Amino acid sequence: RKAVQRGRPVCCYDCIQCAEGEISNTTDSNDCIQCPLDYWSNENRDECVIKIIEFLSFEEIMGILLMIFSLAGAFLTICIALVFLKYKDSPIVKANNSELSFLLLFSLTLCF
Repeated sequence: RKAVQRGRPVCCYDCIQCAEGEISNTTDSNDCIQCPLDYWSNENRDECVIKIIEFLSFEEIMGILLMIFSLAGAFLTICIALVFLKYKDSPIVKANNSELSFLLLFSLTLCF
């Protein structure tokens, strides 16, 4: 697209590449055209191509690590809830408002 040079006449301009997600399929265009939502511009910025959708898979390292942390966090939260349940009549658990503690531990388990 055309970009006017500062301090120069209007007829003087630089040709610059469109931003990512925009294209210009005509020479000496004044503006770039925005690609639709499901599309992205190619390397030459002259054509919109469909976006590649990437999914997190369990075979990748990141998927495995997230699953391990999620299971470990849920297991640890359930273990703490079981300890609270076992000692629910003790003064320390009663002082900590056991109903609210169980609700928070249950919510935290669902988050994991």
